[in-house]
Order: sequence, then structure tokens, then C-alpha cells
Amino acid sequence: MSGKLTVQEEQIIELFEKIGAVEEELNRVTELFTDSKNELNQCKSDLQSKTQELETTQRHLQETKLQLVEEEYITSALESTEERLHDAAS
Repeated sequence: MSGKLTVQEEQIIELFEKIGAVEEELNRVTELFTDSKNELNQCKSDLQSKTQELETTQRHLQETKLQLVEEEYITSALESTEERLHDAAS
């Protein structure tokens, strides 16, 4: 009877040790998950910021292109007027 109790006690101790090891592993996995989740959230935030920055840059590029077209038109009109004035003066 005493031998059975000793074996059962050893089995209980072994099971407690296994439970402790599993709990430690679960804590490590949970910590890794939390770290990964935080990193993912930071990446999402960075991506959102870069997306907004890109949209602003694209808007500025469109405005610059429009301004360039307007300036080219004005330059062309001025050159044409200058030519006509030069021809009229000659």
C-alpha cells in the first residue's frame, strides 16, 4: 500500500512538473504573440502614415504638373506675342 502511494505521489509530482513546463511554454508563446501583435499594430500605423504621406505627395505632384502646364501655355503665348511684336517692328 505504501509503495502504491509513493508511486502515485511521484506521478503527481511528475504531472505538476509537466503542468509547470506547459504553463511556462504558454507564457512564452503568449509573450511572443503579444510582441508580434504590437509589432503588427506599429506596422499598420506606419503604413497608414506612409499612405497619407504618399497621397499628399501625389496631390502636390498633380498641382505641380498643372502649374507647369499653365506656365508652359503662358510662356508659349508670350513668345508668340513677342514674335508678332518683333515682326511688326521690322
